[in-house]
Amino acid sequence: MKYERPPGYDTEPARGAPQGPKGGTKARCSRGALGLGANLAVAVLDVSETGARLVLKADLPKGQEVELALENVGGRAVKGLAEIVWSVALADGNFCVGAHFHKFISYTDLTSLVKS
Repeated sequence: MKYERPPGYDTEPARGAPQGPKGGTKARCSRGALGLGANLAVAVLDVSETGARLVLKADLPKGQEVELALENVGGRAVKGLAEIVWSVALADGNFCVGAHFHKFISYTDLTSLVKS
């Protein structure tokens, strides 16, 4: 059976829309609200105003609260709490996760991560 995209599904992002973090965006992700645990972040795959897609060293259960800090090349950090909404094991032993921010990040902060 051939997969068909739903009506109105765009394959290209909207003109002027942020495309995702550039290679210089670094992440720090730790369990809990205090950010005192080990950094679990391996890579940042996507960032939006409402959440992020990351590669982590450990599997985190759905609902786990994490502190997430994203930093651009210039050193500007965007920091906040997020909740894990899904997690998928990767072939290399890491985990791809989706995190939803408790408080949305501003468009200005988002573009500073994308353009870095």
